[in-house]
Amino acid sequence: MCATRRFSSPTMTRRLTPSIWSSLRSKAVCRVHIVGTDWVDAMCWGTLRCERSVTRLKCEVLRRSSPARYFRGRRRPKKDTRGAPHHVWAPRDSRFGRARSQPARMMLLRRLRPPVRTMSTLPLGEGGHAAAAEAVKQRVVVLGTGWGGNRLARTLCKDQYDVTVISPSNHFLVTPLLPQTAVGTLEFRNVQEPARSIKGVDFFQAKAQSVDLTRQVLSCEECIADEHAVTERHQFQLPFDVLIIATGCKTDTFNTPGVAEAEGREVHFLKHIKHARGIRLRMLECFERAAMPGVSDAERDRLLSFVVVGGGPTSCEFTAELHDFLASDAGKWAYPELMKHVSVTLVEAGPQLMPAFDTALVSHMMEQLKERDVTVRIGTRVKALEKDATGCTNVAVLSSDHVSTPVVDGRRQAPPADERLRFGMLVWAAGLQQVNFVRELYSPQFEIRKGVNGRLVVDQYMRVLINDSADNYDAYEEDEADEAGAAEPAPRTSPPLLGGRVYAIGDCAANEHMPLPPTAQVAEQQADYLAAALNQGLFRGIESRKDLVPLPAPVPPSSFPPIPPIFYGKSAGFRYINRGSMSSVGFGDGLIDMTRIATPGKDGQVSSVRGPAITGLVAFTAWHGYYFSKQYQSINMLLNVIQSFKSRFLRRDISRF
Repeated sequence: MCATRRFSSPTMTRRLTPSIWSSLRSKAVCRVHIVGTDWVDAMCWGTLRCERSVTRLKCEVLRRSSPARYFRGRRRPKKDTRGAPHHVWAPRDSRFGRARSQPARMMLLRRLRPPVRTMSTLPLGEGGHAAAAEAVKQRVVVLGTGWGGNRLARTLCKDQYDVTVISPSNHFLVTPLLPQTAVGTLEFRNVQEPARSIKGVDFFQAKAQSVDLTRQVLSCEECIADEHAVTERHQFQLPFDVLIIATGCKTDTFNTPGVAEAEGREVHFLKHIKHARGIRLRMLECFERAAMPGVSDAERDRLLSFVVVGGGPTSCEFTAELHDFLASDAGKWAYPELMKHVSVTLVEAGPQLMPAFDTALVSHMMEQLKERDVTVRIGTRVKALEKDATGCTNVAVLSSDHVSTPVVDGRRQAPPADERLRFGMLVWAAGLQQVNFVRELYSPQFEIRKGVNGRLVVDQYMRVLINDSADNYDAYEEDEADEAGAAEPAPRTSPPLLGGRVYAIGDCAANEHMPLPPTAQVAEQQADYLAAALNQGLFRGIESRKDLVPLPAPVPPSSFPPIPPIFYGKSAGFRYINRGSMSSVGFGDGLIDMTRIATPGKDGQVSSVRGPAITGLVAFTAWHGYYFSKQYQSINMLLNVIQSFKSRFLRRDISRF
């Protein structure tokens, strides 16, 4: 045990440096902290710096106002503890005086103060190398700035990990607000948060092309949008210790002929801000073309025919917002003479709209759409998109051949003939598929497991799994059971990739034993779980890349409303808690589905209970309040509220630029 000496009396200030020196020579003090506000502490540092080459001491000055302020809310260091810091308080003493001017005092401090600002010190002797090796941060690379990647990058402990975020989008987008930005209810910049606003994180606007799992190196290519660039895109490699894949999904066209070729002109997706901006420009372009003199009524009917493909919440919300724009702005003051040519059609290939919601809420949505004069085509799919004589893709081939026809007199009736629907703008919001990085993820050394839809197969700890032989699997299962300790026993599963150093969350991950929908709620809860697990210091003491990463200790579930996490027991693996579903049905109406929310059971397990199904103004207020609160900047919340009421009671901006 090494003795700890404390110098706190003002009368001993002159003998401060000799006392520290004598303690250091006797190795009674391993580390030194000098805390003070006057230039006395800087003078002590100057003396120690001259003797640094002899004692191999690295000492820093920690500027604080007083010992009480430093220890406010903290525990005092224990005495007689080997390796504990030796705190030396340098109080103000009139015998040493002050510099007569501020420039003179600053000059003195610049000469004597060390060029560092941390309070850590290196111990003497053999402990210095161990402490330096322990202080090395693990390099964590997060792919994506969506609901999962953004939440994870913000909640990871920056003292343990050196976090780098790679994404083609330099912002986090509140995707449920996209339909409102597409029609001018909200502004584009008010529904996104810059990725560089995340503190302690390095961000690169690039795409991950491939990964070398043997060397643990990620190959990336910058994707800064520049259509007129003549130089090649910059490529770089990024080493990592931990890789977290949160790339999300992209829109699936189901290989429908003509959709990909017309995307960005007559056909638009609804996944990113650029898509919402394209919809807004195309919609106003159709109105301006129809308002030109000499245009026939048939052409105006085609230009003002808007088709929405898909029956999920995004499609229904955009259809309702589109009607609000047509009724409040286009019909009243912008284009009142053209409203008789406007038509809106919603096409869904499935048997009903929004299959994840309760049937009562689906019926309410259908009634609201019919009251808004929206033609809903259930059980109809877009078979292909065709071009007209001018070369524009503006004809949708609708087919119902995939729906079984009734049997009459022992014979099945023939399916109806294909129908051709002319349109001016088509919004495709149906289906999801994996991004190219996830689809092309391959390694000759490891056989990465993928699900039916191309999603990466993960276990309950969000680790990406691989296929392995039976011999290696038995050894892996034995090692994992030893490392789990008192944690919950994990179900039999495949071994993790790179010993548990590659994770996947969100829409690109799938657990075969616990299938979950690709929603923002799932991605956020997975990000909260993985951040809490990694912040436990799982990589401490791991020296080789071949070592298996230990399993995390039990962590509480996500703490966002409506139910606090104290009512749920902790779990070692991820456990999804259904908080309910919401949707907007234009201004003043909405849907809240709490019929399958999760509640804690007597045994600590989560069970499902049937709650209420809410519609009307209450659901509308709750939906907007929830998603407006997802903004990390308070100014965006305020601007969204102001813009929402402005669009309703005043006017939307219909300018094109």
